[in-house]
Amino acid sequence: TGDIMLGRYIATLRERNGGDFPFTYMPDLIAWAKSELGVEKIDIIAANLEGPIVENQLAYGDMVFRFDPEVSTLLKKVGFTTLQLANNHTYNQKKAGLTETQEWLEKAGLDYFGEPDSSSGFIAYEINRQKIGFLGLDDVDYKIDETAVENRIKELDSQVDFLIIGIHWG
Repeated sequence: TGDIMLGRYIATLRERNGGDFPFTYMPDLIAWAKSELGVEKIDIIAANLEGPIVENQLAYGDMVFRFDPEVSTLLKKVGFTTLQLANNHTYNQKKAGLTETQEWLEKAGLDYFGEPDSSSGFIAYEINRQKIGFLGLDDVDYKIDETAVENRIKELDSQVDFLIIGIHWG
């Protein structure tokens, strides 16, 4: 999927609507996708987490995001497996916010990949004897060095059967 925004007005709507909002229809979407694909389960559901998950606000500003820790369990509950962290809001709660986000995701049993300021954030899965890799890149706050990224893609592509690259452009 694309960006997941769970702060600001969405957080207000989550409080107002309760339940699994804004993922109320996620089970229906997953059931539809399984039916369309003719499979019993979907192994990976990935998205870009458009902000940090932290208990306490560390930084403030108009476009500074923070998600409550309980969203990590919500993301797992509604079916997400893997989240990209390489985007322009990952460091909104400083580097400590990235570390705390990773801790909340791990506690919830969610995988993650990507870091905003590098091309090192990679994760791979083996499913039905096929290796699927994800590489996350941020080209908003940390402009991509095209030569370095091209070399990194070639390196990773030789290690997997399928390489999915998430590039966040804002």
